[in-house]
Order: sequence, then C-alpha cells, then structure tokens
Amino acid sequence: MELNLSSIKQSRYYLIIFILTFIVYGNTLNNEYSLDDNIVVDGNKMVEKGISAIPEIFTSRYSTDKKQSYDYRPVVITTFALEKQFFKKLPPFQTKEQKERKDKLTQANISHFVNVLLYAYTCILLFIVLQVIISSHSVLFSFIITVLFLAHPLHTEVVCSLKNRDEIIVFIAVLLSLKHIISYAKNNTYKNLIFAVLFFCLAMFTKANGLALIALVPIVLYFVKANYKTILIAFVSMFAMLVIVRVSQKFLVSGENQVRMFKYFENPLMHEDWSIKRWSAALYCNWFYFKSLIFPKDMSYYYGYNQIPIATWGFWQVWVSLCITFGLGAYGFYLFLKRKIIGLGIVLCFGLMMGINNFWILLPGIVADRLTYMLSLGFIIMLVWGIAKLFKVNFSSENYKIKLPTTFTAIMLFIVVLYSGRTIVRNADWHDYLTLYEHDIKVVPESAKAHALISNTLYTSVKREIKNNPGSPVIQENVDKIIYHFKEAIRIDSTYKTSLNNLGSSYIDMKHDYVTGVFYCNKAIEIDKNYLEANLNLSVGYQRLNQPDSALKYFGRVFELNPDLINMYGMFNNFLTRNNMFQKGIDKLDEIAKKSENPKNIYLNMANLYSLDVVKINLTLLYFEKAFELDRSDKKLCNHIVSLYSNQGNQEKANYYSIICNQ
Repeated sequence: MELNLSSIKQSRYYLIIFILTFIVYGNTLNNEYSLDDNIVVDGNKMVEKGISAIPEIFTSRYSTDKKQSYDYRPVVITTFALEKQFFKKLPPFQTKEQKERKDKLTQANISHFVNVLLYAYTCILLFIVLQVIISSHSVLFSFIITVLFLAHPLHTEVVCSLKNRDEIIVFIAVLLSLKHIISYAKNNTYKNLIFAVLFFCLAMFTKANGLALIALVPIVLYFVKANYKTILIAFVSMFAMLVIVRVSQKFLVSGENQVRMFKYFENPLMHEDWSIKRWSAALYCNWFYFKSLIFPKDMSYYYGYNQIPIATWGFWQVWVSLCITFGLGAYGFYLFLKRKIIGLGIVLCFGLMMGINNFWILLPGIVADRLTYMLSLGFIIMLVWGIAKLFKVNFSSENYKIKLPTTFTAIMLFIVVLYSGRTIVRNADWHDYLTLYEHDIKVVPESAKAHALISNTLYTSVKREIKNNPGSPVIQENVDKIIYHFKEAIRIDSTYKTSLNNLGSSYIDMKHDYVTGVFYCNKAIEIDKNYLEANLNLSVGYQRLNQPDSALKYFGRVFELNPDLINMYGMFNNFLTRNNMFQKGIDKLDEIAKKSENPKNIYLNMANLYSLDVVKINLTLLYFEKAFELDRSDKKLCNHIVSLYSNQGNQEKANYYSIICNQ
C-alpha cells in the first residue's frame, strides 16, 4: 500500500480525528452522573448558581464537606457552572427506569457531550504538536500515534467520568504550552514564551498535575535541539509562574485550610513510616501500569487496598518490573540523549510514571487508570516506533510517498479496532453510579472501597423505596446486597469504621436486628470513640432494645460531639417523655453544658424541657437567659423571653429585655 502524503490536506486529518472520537465515545452521550460527579456537578449547590458562582468558585476549595476541604481546581468547576447556566431547564439526570419510560435529554448528557468534544480537540491538538516535536518524521507517523492515543481504553475513565474533565483540560493546557514554548525556541519570540507560561497557569488552576510541565518543557526543548540558554529561560519562566500560582492560590483561599483524611484502605503506605517497602510497592505499581498500557483487559474506577497489594520483594512482579524499569529506562535515556524518537517515548512514559507509582508521592487508591492519561503518549510512541522498525517502514519527513507493508497496516488496524472495541464496551459501564459499581466489583473483589460504594449507593435507594413503595419486592433483595458488601468491606479492612457503622445502621433500620446492629456500631466506636454517626446509631439501637440508660449515654455523647444538632433535640425529648426520664435527661445536658465551648442549644433544650412543667417556669427562664447571654444577636429568643416575663407579670424584666431586643 502506497500513500502520497502531499495530496492529503491537514484539515482532512482533523476531520478524521474528530469523527473517530465520536465513533469511539459516542455511546457515552446518553450516560448520566457517576463516580465522584457529586464533587463537581451532581448536587453541587455552588455550581447550580451558574455564572454568578464564578467569583465564589475561584475563592473556594475543590471539595468541601463537614469533614474535609481540599485541593483547588476552579477552572474545571467553572465549566460546569457555565453548563448549569445555559442548560438549567433540562432535568439534571434520569434513572434507568425513567429512561425506559421516556428517554429525555439531561444536563448530564450535555456534560458528557462537552467531555467528548474536549477530548476530540485534545487529539487534534496532540496531532499538531507531535508534528512539531517529531518533525523529522512524516505527518502519517504523528497521525498513527494520535489515532492509537484516541482509541486507548485506559482513557475511558478520563472521558466517561465528568469529575475527570480536569485531566482533559490540563492536557490541553500542557499541549498548548508546549506548542508555544517550541515556537519561542525556534523563533525567539517572547510573545510565545508569554503564552506558554499563561497556559501553564491555566493547567495549574485546573489541577496540580499540571506541574508535569516543569519537567516536560526542558525534555521537549532538548529534543527539538533548542540551545541551553533558551531551555534555561523557559525553565526559569515556568518556575517563576509556579511561584506566582502557588502564592495567588494561597491568597484566594486564605480562609480555608486544606484538610484531607486518608483511610487505611486508600493507601496503607500513608499510615506507615518510610521504609524500603516503598521501592517494592512502587515497582509493583509500575508493573500494573505496564500491563495495563499494553491492553487493559480488566479496568476499574477504583482499586485500592487490598486489590492492589503493598508488594514486598517476594513478589515476582516486582523483579520483572525492576528489570523493565531500570533496563529499558536506562536504555531509553541513552537514546533520548541522542534525540531518538524511541528515547523520547521511553522518557515520557517512564518519567511521568515516576510521579504516580507511590515512590515520591503517595496516592489514594494506590493506582488509577486516569493517572496514565499523559504518560500513555510515551507508550504509544514506543509501540508505533517498534512496529514500524520491525517492518522497516520509512516514516522520514522527506518521504512523501510512503509504502506501508500489508502486514504493518493490518497490525495497526487490528490494534485500533481492538482498543476501540474495548473502549466502546467500557463506556457503557460508566452509565451511572450503580451500573459502574456493580460491574467493577467483579474486577476488584478485594477492594474495600468498591464494596462499600455499592452498599452506600443501594442504602440511599432502599431508604427511598421503603418510604415511597414499602411493598416493593426488590427491597429485601437489595438489603441483603447492602449487608453482603459492607461485610466484604470490613473483611478486607477491619478498621473501615464507616462501613462498620453503616452495616450496624443497616441491621437497625432495615433488618430490625438491633442486637447485631449495636454490635457493629460498637465496633466502629472502638476504632473512633468520637465517631458522631456511630454514637447516634447506638442511641437509636439501644432505644429499640429497650435499654434507656444506654440510649441516654449515647445521646449524651452525640450532644458532646455536636451540640448544634437541632433536630436531635426533638428526638431526645420524645425519648425522655416515653421513658419518664426528664430529670436524668436534664442532668445529662447540664453535665455536657459545663464542658461545652458553646452550650447555647443545650441551654435552649433544657429550657424547653423545664417548660413542660409549669411549676418550673423560673428554671425555664433561667436557661433561656443563659442561652441568650451566649448569643445576644438572637432577637427571636429575646422576644420570647419578653413574652414569658410579660405572661408572668414581671414587667420590670420584660421591659429590660424589650430594650435589649430593640437595640
């Protein structure tokens, strides 16, 4: 087969890449929200404000809840706010059952379309940049690399997961920065240097892994034969921008300290001191990535412990990985110094892999498909170069008429079809939360988090079903699934306190097996005595077991941990009423108030309890006044005190508080 490249316009390559992208990822367009989309869009109250939320987005952490606040990725969050602004009239999402009745266009569908569009642009941009970096080779060489990159199944997590749109935008910014930095090196135009630095800034405001540009810039400039002065200026400029970005980010979110807690199952190495085990574990991660890059037969949205073991030197995979990493890595670096394309591929692949294999930086989940997104380019360069070398295909840029051996063409087509087929099949797994979780558990049966996610998702669904359709035959089946997967989670990680607590809650609320429920919640308390939800579940469990003294104890612990749980006081008061324990309850609250930094709500509830006995009106007023002294801005409480004193005929006190209320 002979191709005359001079007759093919660049625009045709762009069109083919664009069409191929939608062929390979077209079946994602009807997908809904899935894993971690709740962080960036699904139910994100800030994003729902649309364009008006943009100032708030740029001064807020990426993810914030009651327990954690971490990262800074305003660019990607802004893209979802823009979508909400223009498509807010569409339903946010549909369940599979709703789709079966009437399939509607949803906000989630729009978001998936945007992801595919961004990925198509990424691939076109990659094709353009590759031609600049490997200009010694023909456009066809860059095109084949681009098509294989487009089709590679490991990219499904990046494209199918809306939460991972940040990976797509970062790579776009990286490619644009490299394009301009090469133009600066070749033409000595400072305008291009400025653009390169600004795109680096865009990458860093999207996700921290844009930091890879600090290493990629000197690597690429060396490869395109830039002089050392140019490389130094480019590197210093990038580093200066990094400093500016870090300082500005701290200024923009100055009021929010970063807090992120990692559980044992996320990465056991985070809970150990540094040891030689870090080497063997990193080499095992390299092994995982090597085989996944060749062909990812089994993929999962999450791996973690113990699906990925913390490997020791007794694992044969560690030794194979050692030989590949240092053998091929050293050979690749030698060839890179000689500016050979295969050397560039190896350095890109292995160099970026060093940032994700848990040797330098410990990562939650230990490994992840999405982490291979940029480094897979290096692998594909190696793959295409190797097959071309095997069949002696001349991809020289001076050769406009390229003869492609039939076997070479057949192998390339086979790989593209194989990768594309695997990608298309995988796309369907990402349809929604539960579809993804239930499919992938077959791949990662030893992942504690994977089991827990199934149970947590079903738990919410079952609670809703019990409320809306209590006679549904699927309720009991799903309850059994919930319990099974929670038990699997704690089998794998016996310290997984949230799964212990949620398993206990499932027995209490759904199985009505209060003894077993209390047992598991107590297990969670043994791990963390300040675990609020477990203490709350124990207060409920002991009530159901008709053990009021034990229930009172755990109600007390709940108020100690958080005295501002307003709804809990009503439940507590009903409990006291049923068990004739008013005085015990008041004594418990008084004991807690003495230790509390802000016992306002405790005093309010004590006042409410005393108000049930008209004889104790003076104590009612005493505790209302104590509460008011802690928050004199509470005008509603102030007026209530005025009303009570007026009813008691104490006009002097009523007037005193009336003056305060009107200040």
